[in-house]
Amino acid sequence: PTVPARRTLSIYPHDTRLKLTQFLCYMGLFTVVLAHFRTPERLERLCAGGCLSGAAVTLLGLLQKLTWNGKLYWVREGSYGNIFGPFVDRNTYAAYAGVWMPVAAGMALACLRRLRHGQRDQLPRLLMWGSSAVIMIGGIAICLSRGGIISACLSLVVLAGFLLYYGRSTGEVMLPLALDLFLWLGPHLSV
Repeated sequence: PTVPARRTLSIYPHDTRLKLTQFLCYMGLFTVVLAHFRTPERLERLCAGGCLSGAAVTLLGLLQKLTWNGKLYWVREGSYGNIFGPFVDRNTYAAYAGVWMPVAAGMALACLRRLRHGQRDQLPRLLMWGSSAVIMIGGIAICLSRGGIISACLSLVVLAGFLLYYGRSTGEVMLPLALDLFLWLGPHLSV
């Protein structure tokens, strides 16, 4: 009798091995990054880099939207319908900015709290993180990504919930909710 060919669990074993290898590489990278960012200083640097890059990408997107000539980066021709900054799809931009916007808002609120406790050196940081959060909120509202607006609104509600849970003042809780209202009404005001 002939021995049947070895059967695998996957219909496409080569693709399965490729995706499993890719997943394991991502998990290894995640583990290395997690091990590196253990100290508060390193975490603050990571958040600062992400928030500032989110604000810079938003400013580039706004500049490109205001001076749109039908070309990517004003140079490359193509059929681009929903471009915003370096992202060819506005939804991808909104997802990127939606990740860093609540981080910037949280860092601004932390600086505001330290400023109230007498640390005057926190004012420049408050202005930087606050303006970064507002710039990204404006970018999400202007790019008109419905999913981005909904997810950013939900993240601000979660931020307000955390502030309420940890016993912060009413003013600190109301600030993310006010930003939430601006984000929700922004597209309706620009039409």
